[in-house]
Amino acid sequence: MGGLSAVERTKTQAGQFLYLLNAAEGLKALDPYWGQKFWQAVARFDNHAKARGDFVQPDILMLFQSHGYVGEQTIAPPRGTLRVELESVRDVGAPQHGAGLAGLPGAQATEPLGLANEISGTTWHTRLPPDL
Repeated sequence: MGGLSAVERTKTQAGQFLYLLNAAEGLKALDPYWGQKFWQAVARFDNHAKARGDFVQPDILMLFQSHGYVGEQTIAPPRGTLRVELESVRDVGAPQHGAGLAGLPGAQATEPLGLANEISGTTWHTRLPPDL
């Protein structure tokens, strides 16, 4: 993937990971360890990429980590939103706004990390009664 821009590389990798996800999800009804096998395939992809002097694109890696990926030893299956989020990366070259936030404690996609009001300084007056 040496001649591609970072966005094109991200899109290409997202498509490859979507292929792996489709293959793993196809075993869902027959194999209770399909999620673990998917993460192992992701780890193998990463290892092969590193052997070629390449790497999993940072946006994709962060997306995987938000779904619980910690490497080859990950055993829990990804959340159901991974497919839509990977499709977005494949089509646009970047994750959707707020993608993966559902996996972070106290975070909501509509209010990034719950800090919007604290940053803007509007917390106290939005809690006042309307007739004050």
